[in-house]
Amino acid sequence: MPKRKFNCVYCGKSKGITNDHVPPKCLFPHPRPSDLITVPCCEICHCPQSEDDEYFRAIIATSGGSDKHPAAAKLWKGEIIRSLKKPEKKGFRNLIWQSIKPVDVVTKGGIFLGRSMALDYDLSRINNVLERTVKGLFYWYKRYRLSDDFMVKISIHPDLELIPNYVLELLESITWKDIGEGIFTFKFVFFEDEPNGSLWLLSFYESWPIICLTAPK
Repeated sequence: MPKRKFNCVYCGKSKGITNDHVPPKCLFPHPRPSDLITVPCCEICHCPQSEDDEYFRAIIATSGGSDKHPAAAKLWKGEIIRSLKKPEKKGFRNLIWQSIKPVDVVTKGGIFLGRSMALDYDLSRINNVLERTVKGLFYWYKRYRLSDDFMVKISIHPDLELIPNYVLELLESITWKDIGEGIFTFKFVFFEDEPNGSLWLLSFYESWPIICLTAPK
């Protein structure tokens, strides 16, 4: 029986195919879960990902309430700190420190509560990892690539008041899927009238709620 030919889920090429973890496996401390999801990926798409994955882990695992999750705390005390201490990671280390900036804390009513430290993170690098994750999950469940005519629209910490009630009700009716006891949880729905249309709700370390939509460009 001929060996099945795989194409990269991101670019569609068939040469130099390896496996890519979605979401990145670095989000899971050792010992890692046995049910991590992998999808086919070419070397050209795979090689540049490690720096974005490491940046994503450093931001997601240490802010937004994630620090309360035991796995995130374990990563911070172990792999993240060890990585930041490496001499060759000086540029990456400076990037993280420069992301920490003082901000004004103001209520929705405009009341000033004081100053606090917050992360001014590189949204493009965060979105790169999230887009790859959604495209990988889309392939995992559909068994075909998301069409190149479609894009992944991402909303981090979405304002639920701006989301239509029928969307919230739809998401509430779907059961969460869990990998790593709360390290990564997600739920999704595919649109019946559009084979490439889908809606995803992602959460990392029981925090960082993210809504993603695959929609025409």
